[in-house]
Amino acid sequence: MPKRANVKRFDSPDVQGEDSFVILRRFTWGEAKALRRDAQAANTDDDKFGVMAYAIITHLTGWNWVRDDDSPMPLPVTESDLDAMNDAEITFLSNCINDLIGVPQAEAKN
Repeated sequence: MPKRANVKRFDSPDVQGEDSFVILRRFTWGEAKALRRDAQAANTDDDKFGVMAYAIITHLTGWNWVRDDDSPMPLPVTESDLDAMNDAEITFLSNCINDLIGVPQAEAKN
């Protein structure tokens, strides 16, 4: 029986070590268009960060990431929850979002 593949798993060994992963809910076509439109309309870096933070928070459904002390890192539910993450972790999640909405890596860097 068919089953809709509504989530995608991304392995993250370079960011969180061997066997680490994140799971993101796939975007609907409408959500992807809205996200790209909002990102293009963002005038400041803070606005751009806010658009990406919203996408991460609303589509990240699971992970096995840990803090520096190896305790489980809870899923972020607000933009401020992302503040404790390092640059590699945020970049990885942003790249996952861009992959899901079909933004080429070269375009994502602009």
